[in-house]
Amino acid sequence: MIELLEQQKKLTSNQWKLICTANVAICSIFLNFFLIGYVTAALTKEWQLPYWQGGAILLASGLGAVPGAVVWGWLGDRIGRRTVFIWSAVTISLATGSWCSRRGRTASCRAGCS
Repeated sequence: MIELLEQQKKLTSNQWKLICTANVAICSIFLNFFLIGYVTAALTKEWQLPYWQGGAILLASGLGAVPGAVVWGWLGDRIGRRTVFIWSAVTISLATGSWCSRRGRTASCRAGCS
């Protein structure tokens, strides 16, 4: 199979779609890591958190990505990547919805959930 790919002179349309999809996914992942810094800065002021608690939020988001990637990757190998992708989207949606529907939600959450 690799020999056929090495002999290929042009990429097929499916290969281009795969490359573009992978680039969008990678950009989204990195955007999340950059975005959490701005969200934490806003929440630190609004919730009057000390700096160490804001740092703990940032640390948790980075450390939580590693076991999450291992678990979702393992599940992808076991039950299929398409199914895992759908379930991860459902999980993220439910977590966001439950966060925004709780009492005392912040102004930043209200803007995203309205």
